[in-house]
Formats: sequence, structure tokens, C-alpha cells
Amino acid sequence: MSVRDEPSISKVIGRMLMVGIRGASIYDPQTQEDLDACRAAHAGGIILFDVNLTTMRWLKSCGDSDAHARLMAERNIVSPSQLREFNRDLRLTLGAHVLIGVDQEGGRVSRLPMARHFPATHSPASLERMTPEVAKVVRRMLWSTVGECGFNVNFAPCVDVAVNPNNPIVVRNERCFSSDPQQVIRHASKWLHQANQDAVLACLKHFPGHGSSSGDTHEGFVDITSTFRPDLELEPYRALLSDPDLSIPMVMTGHLFDAAVDPQHPASLSFNHTTRTLRERFGFQGVVVTDSLDMGAITQRYSVEEACILAINAGTDILLDANNPPTGWRPCPAPAMHDAILRALSRGKIDGGEDRLRRSGHRIDRMLASLRRQA
Repeated sequence: MSVRDEPSISKVIGRMLMVGIRGASIYDPQTQEDLDACRAAHAGGIILFDVNLTTMRWLKSCGDSDAHARLMAERNIVSPSQLREFNRDLRLTLGAHVLIGVDQEGGRVSRLPMARHFPATHSPASLERMTPEVAKVVRRMLWSTVGECGFNVNFAPCVDVAVNPNNPIVVRNERCFSSDPQQVIRHASKWLHQANQDAVLACLKHFPGHGSSSGDTHEGFVDITSTFRPDLELEPYRALLSDPDLSIPMVMTGHLFDAAVDPQHPASLSFNHTTRTLRERFGFQGVVVTDSLDMGAITQRYSVEEACILAINAGTDILLDANNPPTGWRPCPAPAMHDAILRALSRGKIDGGEDRLRRSGHRIDRMLASLRRQA
């Protein structure tokens, strides 16, 4: 690509943004409002959910059961046919290059649930109890469903090691494959191969590891300084990222604070975690994406501008804001994030300046090119 063909820096910044939107049809006025905001910010990615968490919380406060509240609190995903049409229309609206992501881990974290007529899934933890033949069918069904519904990104597999059996967010919800890192590596490797076969971009998460924590980063600050087991929790990343037979397009950094590595910031905003450990120590040259920046661990301590600047200077390529908090609606975050980054660039707060941002743009472009080759 010649210098003349390079996209504007405004478009490069937009490619680094992935946000949540409201509505289940492009004809919904709320969806149109959010898509207008995405276009204005040149946003390169969308993440979809089955449940609007604010509505679900309100319904449960009125006495609804969890299952009924989830069913009634529709957000983006209503049925297989609706979803396929919606994702097709999103590409026509935002461009064929747009990343459309989902969290389809299986079990309790299934944004494509049976209640909305999608195939049944099984939790990652349950795979150890299955025969290899049954586990293969489970993997194939999950990833093929994601691809057939029009997604090109699935934020899975979760390679957290179940160090703490009382961990409230990944272990109790059976999102970890195992407490044995070798079993995590074995299962994750098979999931990654299946993702490649179905032309869906997979994402390892939550770096450096959520399995030893005693808190939930959705709710607030989580300190793993005294509980983190690097010998166990970093092993899946070391092994998977060094495997020449695997192609790993993305790694998600978690909002996990470890003072031994960075005494100031959580991993998602930390140069020591993202660049020195993930990129330099483990050699990862793919796309790094943050966990959602609307989570309590970030919003309670950082402004939008601070979080964006720190994440980029840490070495992040995609800033994710799912914009689906349980505490109420807020405007689509894409324009505010875009303007914050552009303002920071003009003030010299982005380390490496415009060249640094373009490196992220090139990583995202290479990832998309690999996806087209798979397809």
C-alpha cells in the first residue's frame, strides 16, 4: 500500500473501536441512532448480546425469574433467522470489513441460547467429562453456529486456569476448561482448530489469567497480586502462542491488577503486561483487545480518555466497550472514544504518535486478510 492509499488517521482510530449497540433490526430507531454514531466514528467493530442487562435487572426487581427476565430483556439476538438477517444488514450498513463479535463460550455464557431457538451448548468445564467423540461434536456445533449466524469474531476460548474453586465469575460459571493447565491447553487447541475450520476469529482470554481471583471485574477493582500463579496461569499462553500449528488472531487482556507486574494499572491498561509480557516475552504479534471498558474495574477508576490512552500506550489494538451495563443506558461510546484518542494524539499523549496507531490498523488488516483466506 502506498502512502497515498493509506487511510486517514481518523479512520485508523475508528478501526480500533468495537462497541455494543441497541436493537435487533437496522430499522429500529435506537439501532439507527447507534449505527449513525458508529459511522461518524468510523467504528470497525460491533459486539452483540441476547440480553439487555438494565432491562433484565429491572424485571428481576419486579419479581421475574432469572430465566423469564432473560427471555423478555431482548437486546440484539432474538432468533437464528433474525440474527442472520441483522448481521447481513450490519455489513451492508457499516461495510464488509466490519468485525461482528459475540461471547459464545458455551454453557452459562451463551449469547445464542436455547431459549431463543439456538442449538444447545455445553460449558467448557463439562468437556473433561465427555468422550473425545462427543466433545468434538460439541465443538463443531458451537463454532459452526457462530459462523452460520454471521459472526466473524467469537471471544472464546477462555483459557483461565481454575486455580480458585470459589472464583465467582469464571470458575463457578464453568467457563474454565480445567484446573490443570495442560488440560486447558489441550481443549483450547482443539477449539482453535475448529474456529479456523469455520472461518471465525477466536480470542484467548482473559490475559494474564482470571482463575485465581476472588472478585469480578464487572463489579470493580480485582487484585490478584497475592493469588496469581504464573507457573500455572501463564502456561496456556506460553504453550498456545508458541505452537507452530496454531494460528491465534486475538488475545483479550483482563482488568486484573497485579502489583508485582504493574503497581499502577490493571493488565488491560498496562505496558508491562501487554507489551513486555504478552508481546515481547511470549512473542504475540496478533491483535490485542481489551475486555469491555464499561466494566466497573475501569469506570470506577478511569475516565474514557484515560482508559483509551493507557490501553493504546500499553500495546492494545482494539478498544472494546460493550455498552451493556446493568446500571442504565448511555449514548453509544464510539464518538467519545474516537474524539478522546484524536485529542490525545494532537496533544502528544500517544506514545509513538500516528505511526503507533497505524501499526494497530495494520495488525487488524492482517487479521481480516487471514480470515478471508480461511473462508
